[in-house]
Amino acid sequence: MLNTPQPHPRHGTTAGMTLVELVIAMLIVAMLATLAVPGWQTQVRRLRRSDAITPLAQLQQAQERWRSQHPLYASGLGRDGLDLPVLSPAGHYDLTTSVQTDSAHRSYRVTAIARGPQADDLACRWLVLDLDAGQLHHRSGPDAQLGNTDAQNRQCWTS
Repeated sequence: MLNTPQPHPRHGTTAGMTLVELVIAMLIVAMLATLAVPGWQTQVRRLRRSDAITPLAQLQQAQERWRSQHPLYASGLGRDGLDLPVLSPAGHYDLTTSVQTDSAHRSYRVTAIARGPQADDLACRWLVLDLDAGQLHHRSGPDAQLGNTDAQNRQCWTS
């Protein structure tokens, strides 16, 4: 017997997607992206906080080294003070230090203020280490008032 070709079962139909199917697929992708992007952005901002936390710890150590050799804490980051950069390593935060001196005790504050896209990290825009009367306090907030609750503050300092 000779093998004769059999007709194709889909003869007369075309393979591929119709315009309606393509639009539905694109809508599904758009909906998934709408759900995924905010979560992804939150994680990116959270990871960028380490760009502030690490230099703040380094500033704290530098202040203590300075104080061990001088009567007061350093009042600046430039050449007249700690000689450290005013930007975090990846450039997501501005860094500052300030000193409060009164007759009762000496204290300092090291601050990281979010900049650029990281400024969208509203609750944790400001990260501050305060040394006050020998006690170190981790503080945070959306602005200079540092008004975060304890739970928000813990979230900001956990990178």
